[in-house]
Amino acid sequence: MSEPINSTEANTDICIWKHICITNNIDLTNTFSVITSNDVKKCKESWKGKQNQFEPRLLCKMDSSKSRPQIFIDNNICILSIKNGVYALIKENIYAPLNKYQCVPIAFVIIIIV
Repeated sequence: MSEPINSTEANTDICIWKHICITNNIDLTNTFSVITSNDVKKCKESWKGKQNQFEPRLLCKMDSSKSRPQIFIDNNICILSIKNGVYALIKENIYAPLNKYQCVPIAFVIIIIV
């Protein structure tokens, strides 16, 4: 986890989370870790890759399992907002698959009509 980020890697957005984890000494083998928005913002000072805002609201917004950075996918990590400016990194799948319907389910139509 503590290996330096090379210049090729530094040009990818995925690498930003690796930098954040290394800078804040976050062990991704733990089942639970906490990071604050200030921790994320401070990482900008030591970032050597492509210019980025390090805006916690944007970096911590992961609406689907596929939208997670590769380092989270590789380590089975999901992020949850605990409260304003505080996030939990957990080893738990928080994403539930949703059924995709081509039309409104019949049971739903009956409930509305009644």
